[in-house]
Amino acid sequence: MSSTTTQTGDDARRAASTMPDPATHYGLGIRTEESSGTTRMFLTGELDIATAPSVETGLRLAQGGHHAVVVDLEDLTFMDSNGILTFIDAARRANESGDAFGVVNSHGTVTRVFELTSQQILLGTGYATS
Repeated sequence: MSSTTTQTGDDARRAASTMPDPATHYGLGIRTEESSGTTRMFLTGELDIATAPSVETGLRLAQGGHHAVVVDLEDLTFMDSNGILTFIDAARRANESGDAFGVVNSHGTVTRVFELTSQQILLGTGYATS
């Protein structure tokens, strides 16, 4: 006999946040905090072609249940164009749904990637609303 378990959105998010993240094998840590309808995602290590899919998955889960998502890059040491594309996609989804998205605490070479790609609009001390 087999059984099927259906998870609600909240159950799925809880399950996803407790599962080991394959990105940690590639040098990226992802931690989230939720408060008052806002998800704050903290990234540590490197955001690149190997780790961007894990960030994308985390952002989609966060955006599915909250009106505001803020990504904190204070402990991010490296980011390539895959990170920028991930953030552009998240900003587009937020804009389409009337929600807020932003990136905070960028620094050094990580900020330089935003500048080189003319995506500084994603950066700020708070978060952008659509």
